[in-house]
Amino acid sequence: MTHRRLHWPAPAVAALAAFLAAATAVPAADPPATQMTIGVGEAWVRLHFPPSGRAELTSLRWPDPPDGLDPSTIRVWTPKRPAPLEEWRWRDDSPAAPSAPDAPVVWQPNPAPSTSPAVPRALELLLASPLSDAMGHSLTFRLSGFSWAAHYHMTVRGLGASSLKQAQIDLSGTVRIQNGTATAWPGVRLSFAGSLDPAPPAAPKPFGLVALDRDSPLTAPWFPAPPAEPDVPGHWPLRIPADLAAGSPTEIPFLHTERKPARVVHAYDSDRVPLPTPAAGVPLDRWILIPNTPEMGLGHPLLPGPLDWTMATRSPRPAVHTVTLAHTPFPGTLRVPLGPVDGLRTARAALPPEDLPDGTRLVDCTIRFTNDLDGEADIEATERPPVPAWNLVSSSIPCTATDETLLFSFSLPPRASKTLTYRIRLPASR
Repeated sequence: MTHRRLHWPAPAVAALAAFLAAATAVPAADPPATQMTIGVGEAWVRLHFPPSGRAELTSLRWPDPPDGLDPSTIRVWTPKRPAPLEEWRWRDDSPAAPSAPDAPVVWQPNPAPSTSPAVPRALELLLASPLSDAMGHSLTFRLSGFSWAAHYHMTVRGLGASSLKQAQIDLSGTVRIQNGTATAWPGVRLSFAGSLDPAPPAAPKPFGLVALDRDSPLTAPWFPAPPAEPDVPGHWPLRIPADLAAGSPTEIPFLHTERKPARVVHAYDSDRVPLPTPAAGVPLDRWILIPNTPEMGLGHPLLPGPLDWTMATRSPRPAVHTVTLAHTPFPGTLRVPLGPVDGLRTARAALPPEDLPDGTRLVDCTIRFTNDLDGEADIEATERPPVPAWNLVSSSIPCTATDETLLFSFSLPPRASKTLTYRIRLPASR
């Protein structure tokens, strides 16, 4: 028999809070289903038990607890409040082998394996105070051995050299859940927890030994990477029930939409365009924008994960491109990058500052866009002026100014060019 005092794991408080918020959203008219929030290597479960008819309970007996259970994380809940636990105990319910009182003890170096079925151990929970079970109770606990991964497939139709503003898309998504335990979970309501953005791949270290100098950027790749910023967990509910098989992966389709219209934009980001720009310019990046709405066949938070997309062609083996999607909230917009477009290019330039009598300076900047294709294109431009502190004086087209960026949005006719100009004021140097 094992006794354990209960200690609450501090790193799990945020994950359990999000899990409990999702668990309490079940309608009262329906029988409560088992809720499970799957994270990285673990899962948090809320399991409901019917009323026992007893006025006061001082202990609970769990005859067959699931595989992978961490008893130190168990919490008991009534419909109105939590019920504190004093301790938990393992109980062995297997019957003792019958023997005569005066039978001799026989030692066997290699005992034969038992042919009788194994009797699971029961878990006894001792409550710190009596519990009224008139309306039933539930248990929350952590399981080990669970993981998940989402994957998307998209087909793009109607996008060409003369059709640059809209396309049709077929989009589907599945989530693969790995249950590494020996317990199956039928009819569970699933949620998922993890990082809001996929982790970037680690940069490989150069080969060889050098004399390291922390003040020299040439030897920076040989030093250990700085510690990552604290991860902000995300929580995404899945609105369909699922049956999780024991000890094997389960694939669940959670998204499927066909022939839906989607907007196409071409993005300019000054961080990716050098100043001054080479004579040939830099191609713009093409993005497909899909509203996360029920009308588009979506309407729920989308999990982060890889997406394979293809162009609808008559080729039996179309080219497959893989991109990584970040989490898309609901409501929100799913942004899928399709890569650079050579027929749409840009270049930027900045004139030398002009000194003013009050000590401030004026800087004129230009951004040139060229469309060599046969269709009109929508342009979204994000410009960060090449100076740390500035104030916008004027702009050739309307724009939205923030503390660090200028945002432009316009249409570029086919076989045409457009030059944006803006003037900023620099503060007087001290």
